[in-house]
Amino acid sequence: MNTKNTVSVNGATIEFKELSKEEYLQNQKNAKLLMDLSSIFNIEAFELSNKKVVVKDKETFTMYNSVMDVRNVYRDFVNSGGIRSALFGKNPYGKDFDKETLFLINNLLDTLNINRNVKLDKALLTIIDARLNKNQYSTQFIEEHLISIIALLGEVFKNEFVSQWKLELSKDNQTWVPIIIYKDNKIAFYNYLLEDIENHRIYNNYLMCIYKTMQEVAIHNIDQ
Repeated sequence: MNTKNTVSVNGATIEFKELSKEEYLQNQKNAKLLMDLSSIFNIEAFELSNKKVVVKDKETFTMYNSVMDVRNVYRDFVNSGGIRSALFGKNPYGKDFDKETLFLINNLLDTLNINRNVKLDKALLTIIDARLNKNQYSTQFIEEHLISIIALLGEVFKNEFVSQWKLELSKDNQTWVPIIIYKDNKIAFYNYLLEDIENHRIYNNYLMCIYKTMQEVAIHNIDQ
């Protein structure tokens, strides 16, 4: 995974990288457990020989450049009331996400060996579903490619409905979350994906099922 992200803490920019669970476990094998950080912030934090730090926070795995960076990020988190978006660390493009959707979609298509010239419509969702059905849909795949899947679903929706992206800053003041605006209503469809990941509720024809929910929300003018 190794996606580079940044957060702003008291005017300073702190870099960190997303890790897969496997990458985290590999890194922490011979690392030093940081008892103070782990106990104070209710996380697992390990310092590597190069002074970088890997962190497990619930089911989110990250790598920071230093102990001080981890301390500053989590101290700021606590001071903000302990409110953190479920998309924290998953949107490396921040408020510019909507400018990177085609890049993200192409990365997903490359991963699945699907031609980039394909039309972004419901037929493509069916193709991807069929490809993933054969390999058994997994929570891990959806989680690892979450931001690309959000980009894909949103762009397919925009091609069917006159709508647009909107990036909202979450209550943690760090995470920009992508939503779709349709007829002045918000469609925060990323929540469907996050809930299913958390509950390991991934099934065959998953993308089309999510998309049909988005259609229903749009047709019935439900504001989220």
